[in-house]
Amino acid sequence: MSVKKKHIDKYELPTGRFWFTFIALSFVGLGVLWRIVAIQTIEHDHWTERGVEFEHSIRTIVPARGQIQARDGSLLATSIPVYDLRWDSKSEAINKEHFSEKRDSICLRFAEILGGTPEK
Repeated sequence: MSVKKKHIDKYELPTGRFWFTFIALSFVGLGVLWRIVAIQTIEHDHWTERGVEFEHSIRTIVPARGQIQARDGSLLATSIPVYDLRWDSKSEAINKEHFSEKRDSICLRFAEILGGTPEK
């Protein structure tokens, strides 16, 4: 019993630094919570309109212009475009049966787009 009492006697109450940190983090948490509520209620119409803009975005990519050549005509630098090709396999527009039937032609077209050869 004396061991437990000794342990309790050594326990110290939290200091002012602890309370300052607790209050500061509580304000940060309340600020984050307020922004979540504000975005979902007050600014809902604004963010819904912005979301529609990003739903489907088809843009023409303007190619990089030319190459840099030395006076003698040798090539010093050229622009090589890099593109990301992304696939949304969970899209509702993809018909699984149609995809299975046309898999060969899809692969041939992808090979043509990516500059490869349609080999197995």
